Amino acid sequence: MMNAKKIKQLTAVVVALFVGLGSVALAQAPGGGRGERGERGERGERGERGERPNFNPEQMRARMDAIMREQLGATEEEWEVLGPLVREVSEKRREMMGGMGRMMGRRGPGAPEGPEGPEAEANPEAAALQKALADENTPAADIQAKLDAFRKSRTAKEAELKEVRDKLRAAVTARQEARLVLMGILD
Repeated sequence: MMNAKKIKQLTAVVVALFVGLGSVALAQAPGGGRGERGERGERGERGERGERPNFNPEQMRARMDAIMREQLGATEEEWEVLGPLVREVSEKRREMMGGMGRMMGRRGPGAPEGPEGPEAEANPEAAALQKALADENTPAADIQAKLDAFRKSRTAKEAELKEVRDKLRAAVTARQEARLVLMGILD
């Protein structure tokens, strides 16, 4: 079971990793991550959820894979094994963290006002707890029941994360394991 200090540290590592990888991806984008006209500060039109209209998640995933493969010093053959494992660990980590941004009051641009959207799909127990907390008239018994369900779900997600981390750990070299630990992907 993770305590609050470990969760805080893990959150900081995840945020730092995504900011760093996002910066690299933007720097490699045409125009250095600037608007269509190449001007600083111009963001252009945004979609319904605040996303950029020409953002391609598959290209971003491919860039992140390339960066990760390079950081690990993995050959193409090694990456065929490691890539899916790294992505699976990352997905399980996201599932575990799902809803925590909202629980802490963080919302990105264009985020819905409540426990809707991708976070609610990834962690419905967190969304239900957040919804209960948003209503000042929710009885304490209901909050406790939703909190218990959230904890049970989190425990199951932690077990799943441990399992996929163990698979990844078994497939990497000591050097790769150390890099993954420093990145916060392995513990």
